[in-house]
Amino acid sequence: MGGLDFFCTTMELPDGDTDLLLMSMDAMNADPDPDAEDRKGCSGHVGKMIYSAGVKQVRVDVRVRVRVRVRVPVRVRVRVRVRVRVS
Repeated sequence: MGGLDFFCTTMELPDGDTDLLLMSMDAMNADPDPDAEDRKGCSGHVGKMIYSAGVKQVRVDVRVRVRVRVRVPVRVRVRVRVRVRVS
């Protein structure tokens, strides 16, 4: 089927905090430790979009690998509107 090029997921624990969300992305992209019992990270070759929502804010981080950008030369701009209703 061609393999996995891109995925989206929600990160619960950063709770909308930018620094923690970026740390999560870095951990996903980390090179594996050859001496570790289990593999962590190792998805640096896969594009990804991760979200984190807190009570006051939502954060999104997107990483798209060069090989995917070359294959899909269209630039996409996303405009996000958030409307809060208090009842």
